[in-house]
Amino acid sequence: MRQTLQRCLGPNSSSCYYGFEPNPVFTQSLLQLESQRRKMGIRVHVQTRTAFGVRDGTAQLHIDNESHHLGSSLRSIAASGAVETVREIDGARFLHELKQYSGFIAAKLDVEGYEYELLPHLLRNGAACGVVALLAVEWHSAANVTLGHALGALRSVNETMPELLTRQLESLDCRAVALSWV
Repeated sequence: MRQTLQRCLGPNSSSCYYGFEPNPVFTQSLLQLESQRRKMGIRVHVQTRTAFGVRDGTAQLHIDNESHHLGSSLRSIAASGAVETVREIDGARFLHELKQYSGFIAAKLDVEGYEYELLPHLLRNGAACGVVALLAVEWHSAANVTLGHALGALRSVNETMPELLTRQLESLDCRAVALSWV
């Protein structure tokens, strides 16, 4: 497995990696990581102070001071600190543009509760189906029912968010695979 990863992520890789991080706390370390990877020949682009979201423009990032800034989110329920204005890009538009250059797109979403607004947007705009081949989502506990209503009625109250997303992708005759990321 390690050899496979090294071949995939190594200097001879034809892959390109994009990352979006709205939290300014991580800007310096991400820019250093980007620079190190580029020196190794890895094509990587990190957009700092930028949220992968539902529209082009700006957004309010609610900084979580209680958990080392790891719970900062575009959702105000996660906030325990300051609010920062950050750039927001329309994730569906970005993925459609990226599709022009790539045959295989894998997306990993860890957006601290914002997945409940972002995923319906990606589905409505065709980015989660037909553009992304692999969609890994880190689910957060806030507002599970809200996404259920946004995607369609839950089969039962016990249906998990990953099951709901998988069912929605299947109903669209989508070939994308949805995974839960822990």
